[in-house]
This record gives sequence, structure tokens and C-alpha cells, in this order.
Amino acid sequence: MNLEIVDGPAAPRPPSEVRFVAVTAEPYPDRRRIKLTYEITPFLQRPGVEIRLQDPAGGNLGSITVVDLVGAHFSLTAHLRGVDPPPGSIRVVSTLGYDDLPDVDRHETTVELPAAAPHAGA
Repeated sequence: MNLEIVDGPAAPRPPSEVRFVAVTAEPYPDRRRIKLTYEITPFLQRPGVEIRLQDPAGGNLGSITVVDLVGAHFSLTAHLRGVDPPPGSIRVVSTLGYDDLPDVDRHETTVELPAAAPHAGA
């Protein structure tokens, strides 16, 4: 049996040391979805992530719960609630945690949602 010993930043971390490394948010052209990409530190135990999307006034545009992450890199698509989200900054609030340690790390980022294109014939 071969055991690989990993040291340094690539070494898996205990729950209290797991952090967001990078979070990106990009709107899709349809203005109804946002691509979210995450990188977190390597981990010994699988964490979960709570994601909330808020409009410029702080209103709820959606939420996602990811349970027991398998890897340190993942992407997903968030679908925005509402008929026509207003243009402006959408705030993405991500919280990394465990059942017994719910708020290990928190990250906020914003994504600019462009104004809706005028309809043809208008």
C-alpha cells in the first residue's frame, strides 16, 4: 500500500481551517442565471456551502444548499427568482461550514446584472 504524505497548502485541513480560496460569479446573457465557481482549501471532512443571492435592495433572489462537497473545486448555476430581476449589483453571500461548526468561513461577492435588452418592435 502506498501512502502519499502531503504537506503545505495542498495538505487537507481540519474543519476549523477550511476556507474559500476563490469565488467567481458571472451572469448568463439571459439575466436569469448566474454561473458560480468555487475553490476551497483541501479538506479532511466534507463541508457544506450555503449560498444566498440578493438584489440591490437586499431582497431574496434565491438560495442554494450544497451538502457534503466531494472536491475542493466546483461550479454550479444559480437561477434567479422573480419575473424580471432588476439591473444592478447582485450580491452572492456564501457560507462554508459543518453541522457542528456552521460558520467556518464567509465570502461575499457581487456580479453586475445588465439592464434587459429592449424587445424587438418596441
